[in-house]
Amino acid sequence: ALRCAHDRTLFACARHSVGAAKLPRLCCAGHCGLCRGRRRLRLAKLSMATLIIDEEIRAEGRHHANEIDIRALAHYQGVLNSLNTQATLVIGFELASINNDNLGPLSDDQSKYCLYKTERLAWAIVFGISTATCLSISLTCIASSFYLGDRAQYCALHRGVRLAVVIVRKN
Repeated sequence: ALRCAHDRTLFACARHSVGAAKLPRLCCAGHCGLCRGRRRLRLAKLSMATLIIDEEIRAEGRHHANEIDIRALAHYQGVLNSLNTQATLVIGFELASINNDNLGPLSDDQSKYCLYKTERLAWAIVFGISTATCLSISLTCIASSFYLGDRAQYCALHRGVRLAVVIVRKN
């Protein structure tokens, strides 16, 4: 039997403690003095397997985080598409307000809706400005949502999904 370097007790492993039933099997650090080298080799193999398992767990965690980010990106893409659809509908209604059927009575000087009469000049200016403003805001909204969606997809493919989600959230 050998003495432990840590607490100076006698020790031996299960294989080397034959006939020494009164001795502890391992020292306080968990090593046998007779097969210390073999035990360290087994511990090195065990620690290598533990590192591989830890790396697999980390990779699985990254995969799950990536899946969550993909779902978040899909949600934000849906929001952008919804915004795009709403802006397109607003443009459609705005263009319907200036179609030929409506412009005829608005420009006819015999009609009660004529915008060229002096008492209706303010309404004509408000109508023109609101139509132009609504069209420009809706077109800007559509263009920016298309650009942001395209940029997010490019970023998700080339740089990472998490960065794409951050870009969409930020803008």
